[in-house]
Amino acid sequence: MTEKDFQAVGVKITIDQSQAPSWVEIDAVELVGLAESSGSGGSGQTPGSISSAGFLWRLGGEKAFDTHGKFPALWGIDYDPINDVIYAADAVSGIQVIDAQSMANPPEGQQLGQFTHTEMRVPQDVKVDAEGKVYVAAWASGKILVFAPMGGGEPLVSFGERGTGDGQFGEFSPTYLAVGLDGRIYVNDSNKNQQGETYDRIQVFSPQGKWLKTINYSDDFFSPGGMDIGPDGNLYVVGFIGSKILKYSPSGNLLGELGEDAIRSVNGGAQGIALDGMGNIYLALWTGGLVKLDSTGTLLSQWGMPVQDGEQPWSEGYFYQPAGIAVTPDGSQVFFSDTSSKYTYLTAFTFK
Repeated sequence: MTEKDFQAVGVKITIDQSQAPSWVEIDAVELVGLAESSGSGGSGQTPGSISSAGFLWRLGGEKAFDTHGKFPALWGIDYDPINDVIYAADAVSGIQVIDAQSMANPPEGQQLGQFTHTEMRVPQDVKVDAEGKVYVAAWASGKILVFAPMGGGEPLVSFGERGTGDGQFGEFSPTYLAVGLDGRIYVNDSNKNQQGETYDRIQVFSPQGKWLKTINYSDDFFSPGGMDIGPDGNLYVVGFIGSKILKYSPSGNLLGELGEDAIRSVNGGAQGIALDGMGNIYLALWTGGLVKLDSTGTLLSQWGMPVQDGEQPWSEGYFYQPAGIAVTPDGSQVFFSDTSSKYTYLTAFTFK
């Protein structure tokens, strides 16, 4: 590629699939030679046109173990409206419990505690049902665990084992989960077929952990990045690869696909999805930040400034590859987690 003597604010790469003998993809792109920024982002940060107005509070910083207000590695998160807390799946320290009103409370009251269990190794996702029970997908132990509200103690329900059959999970699963209004538990499982090829599927379980059915993705190139239940009771699954949202009925019928144009317009790579009580959809995008779509998948708003390098701490209002996202039922507060090799944060904001 020929060097250019002008600054660029973005790069778009297009693959002509008609010239390739088979399916291809771009795994990573590196930008070399960043211009100095005059914004408030600090080292390695390049302000763009995305607004960061509406920032509320942030916890975290340099990764730390058993240090109040800091975390080793945050992934999936969910909001509990009954107790007004956020549950965050911490790959090292179990489930973190954080006061959702951290902006108004002193530092000692922000992180309420954490809980773990010997069967809950490397939790990746967490969800809360209408009664406040806490559901955890722990891929290193190959299990789904259900805890009483606010967590702790022995799980109320625990199920899962390694294997390729019904009700079993692959080597690095379960990854994502959602809890239906009727108590059904939907779990994304990355597994292998008889030919040793990796594929994803949704397994559906009863509230007691009994396997009910399997939902197979019709698109072979769709790789999930998160799932949640909407106020309509339907299941919404967003693709990390295959930038679209699949909408399923509670019984597992595919009702439609939405949001593809919106996700691609702000750079895909979704790692989290959440819905508010009005059916609006919130996504955490690898490079596109935090976005809000309406119930039809139309882009309404985008939030946050991107950070190019996670080796330095980033300022409030910025993001680095956000992973988990949650929202209050009225949509007034949005929460997300982002983690680099050295830093991890939990941020609250509101779309303006």
